Amino acid sequence: MDIKEFSRNIEQLTHNGQYAEALQFFKENKHRMNKIEIEKDDTVLANAIRCMTERGFYHSVLVFMEKYNIHIEPQTSRAILQNYGWSLYFAYRALINHQFSMTDFYKIDEAILQNRIVQFSQATKERTTRSIEKAKDLLINVIVKREIKKLKPDYDFILDFLENINPKLLDTKSFETTIKIKGKSKRVELQSARENYYMIYTKALLHEEKADLCVEKIEEAFGAGIKFHFYGDVWLKYLMAQAEVARWNFDKAIKLINEEVLPKKQDWFIYQTLMICYRNKCEPRIALRYAKKALEQRGELKYKTKLLSWLANIYSEMREREKELRVIALSLKIRADQGWKENLIFEIRKNEIDNYTNSSIGEMYKLVLKDLDNI
Repeated sequence: MDIKEFSRNIEQLTHNGQYAEALQFFKENKHRMNKIEIEKDDTVLANAIRCMTERGFYHSVLVFMEKYNIHIEPQTSRAILQNYGWSLYFAYRALINHQFSMTDFYKIDEAILQNRIVQFSQATKERTTRSIEKAKDLLINVIVKREIKKLKPDYDFILDFLENINPKLLDTKSFETTIKIKGKSKRVELQSARENYYMIYTKALLHEEKADLCVEKIEEAFGAGIKFHFYGDVWLKYLMAQAEVARWNFDKAIKLINEEVLPKKQDWFIYQTLMICYRNKCEPRIALRYAKKALEQRGELKYKTKLLSWLANIYSEMREREKELRVIALSLKIRADQGWKENLIFEIRKNEIDNYTNSSIGEMYKLVLKDLDNI
């Protein structure tokens, strides 16, 4: 048997969906081939990657690629890049769904997988085959699903991956799925890959303090032919306002929020952003009005400790000592109730709040709101 016959047999088995048989054939006959010949045969390599992927042997794909010197680069064959891209997608999806049950050759380390995904996006930046682009579409969708569920999303990974993606090549088609709400099934339309790209990329840029590029990408998103879902356009406008705050363009941020965001969304953190704007504009009384609105909006107090820190700072600057202490007392009680690490600055002031030691969180909350009544 020569390398051509070896390759032909594997390709036929793969084409017929006989993935286990193809892998078994490779295993039993590879020693009869010259290893260098195998390394030069892109068809054999691509089919082997596909068969291992179809069998769920994601770790084995990486071992195989190392053993046969497969480098993921722009000049790598289309067939290898396509099958490798799909392998990464299915591996990442398996990681989401079965992370703690994956063992042996099924198991793949998340950090290694993320590294390979970035490598794949770099190598295929200028490759525009439909199969490669479809793999990228789906990778973006599963990465969004995974990262938004994390308490601390891996923004470095998101940026490294997405900065090598051309959004013009991403799919703009939405897709439907069935979800259950209070026991009832409902069909909903989900975001396209292009919409997900802009939603998560701009958020990552802002988090990494790249406000200029964040604004540029948001402006690009509104001209990208996207059908937005779940108020995506409103949240992008809010993100733009936050980027303007980071650039110290407070008036521009205020205008964006008042004209583009608040008519459709009134979440507490939006009012918090307005509070920050007016505080930095040295207009503390207006800032306090928005602090009150933020505190009154629906949302558990444990999520508003940063808001309380801002409020305490404003009172401190206004020399409103008793009001400041009531805010500090409320914040300390919330942190203690949640078992969180203590706020060092507030802890230093702890001996000043003896009058409120026996008050409950609810009682302190009412006192703080009362202080804001007559602003």
